[in-house]
Amino acid sequence: MKKSRIIILITAAILLIIWCILFAVDYNAVMNLQDPVIARHIGAEGGTYRGIGWTVEIEKRHHTEDGTDLGFITESAEIYLFGILVGGAIT
Repeated sequence: MKKSRIIILITAAILLIIWCILFAVDYNAVMNLQDPVIARHIGAEGGTYRGIGWTVEIEKRHHTEDGTDLGFITESAEIYLFGILVGGAIT
């Protein structure tokens, strides 16, 4: 009985550590105005990304300079953990 509790606690701790690593990867990307790596895209260019317990909102705009098309540039990015804003970046 005691051994099974220890195994369950160790498994839960390992899963929590893995989840924290996945969140940290996306958090770092958002703070550097990049698209998240782990969260999956929902919607059009820019828009919403969903991870496991977190959501990323990215606003992009089309950028041209001297008539040259430079593609989309990220204007702002915000990351929410369980619906609470925990980080963001703007250009």
